[in-house]
Amino acid sequence: MIGARFISIQIPGFITAGVLMGVAGIFTVIVWPKEKSSKDMPPVKKGFGDILASFRPPVKGARDFWLAFVGRSLLLFSYYMILNYQLYILENYIGQGKEAAAATISVMSVITMIVGLIGSIGSGAISDWIGRRKLPVIVASILLAVGYFLPWIMKSASSMMLFVRFCRSWLRCLRRSRSGAKRRCSAV
Repeated sequence: MIGARFISIQIPGFITAGVLMGVAGIFTVIVWPKEKSSKDMPPVKKGFGDILASFRPPVKGARDFWLAFVGRSLLLFSYYMILNYQLYILENYIGQGKEAAAATISVMSVITMIVGLIGSIGSGAISDWIGRRKLPVIVASILLAVGYFLPWIMKSASSMMLFVRFCRSWLRCLRRSRSGAKRRCSAV
């Protein structure tokens, strides 16, 4: 939202972004919880090869893992492809000027923040309430596809706002539904 305001004066925007990232890094170090020292713990006898083996993905009997991995990767890739090129989509495809595109991106950022908060709070509860994990993921995927098609069909700034409204809430639902399934599985 702040970056969209620097669309016509980019050097101060880059400086502001660098300063804000530096302040965020310092703030994170200050508030990060301190970990206890591990010097009283018994030493681990495993070597570097065991550490590398822990990063190896499952190979046998992991069909569901690979289906979920590929599906989620493609969904996230498609969402961020549109989101990363939203300025160019607004300028070149929809036909807005630079300042109008920046204003639209600012509004889209606010919509993303609000919908993301609502989706984070509600989606896990809905998944737990109905007691199912796959159904919310299927519904979220279908509605995500609707969000992808809106800018293509309507070709307006409002369609891009509907895109972030649809996609952001349902991406949250996908994440929360899967994390709810992990919580329930680990509790069993």
